[in-house]
Amino acid sequence: MSGVSRVLSWFGVFAGFCFLTLQFIITIQARLELGDNLLGALWFLLTFFTVLSNIGVLAVHISARFDWPHFAWFRRAYVRTMLAVLILIVMVVYHLVLAPLWQPKGFFAVANIGLHYITPLIYLGWWTLFRREHAASFGDIPAMLLPPVLYLIWAMARGLAIGEYPYPFLDMAELGFGRTALNSAALFLTIGLLYSLFILLEGRLPRAKSL
Repeated sequence: MSGVSRVLSWFGVFAGFCFLTLQFIITIQARLELGDNLLGALWFLLTFFTVLSNIGVLAVHISARFDWPHFAWFRRAYVRTMLAVLILIVMVVYHLVLAPLWQPKGFFAVANIGLHYITPLIYLGWWTLFRREHAASFGDIPAMLLPPVLYLIWAMARGLAIGEYPYPFLDMAELGFGRTALNSAALFLTIGLLYSLFILLEGRLPRAKSL
């Protein structure tokens, strides 16, 4: 089983790097063609939770394969479990809510499938199979909620500044404050419940003295 998880993490490194690189190249090119500058294009790209979550997942895979000190935070049990929940939400929300609203073509479709389905499934498979020494606990949930909170603040601040929101369910200009706040509360409630479920699940997953 440890051999399978090792292979999955290598796939995760390769797939995450390739799909993120492709997404960055085609999105930045498209934004530049619309008259945006490079900084604005990067700012736009980094407001998408899909992109940020996939960067986190890639960092976890790298931390599992290389003993680099700068990636030590990504070896923490609660960080790995947090990202398992967040990348699952990326996949489910895209499939149920966003996919019917947008049908990308060409390389956009390739990146879209990669970041919303392939990398999440690889990561969830790896998280389930790898032999962990430590597991996340319920006391970690406040720390696990902090990155999504910071993301929401970041995305809404950008939206208020320029009137451009990353997702339709966060579009305060269209939905108003009340509906956006309700959508955000429902999303955070779901995240908290999934954190609890994954923590319980992790207690039954493979353990080892070292990864």
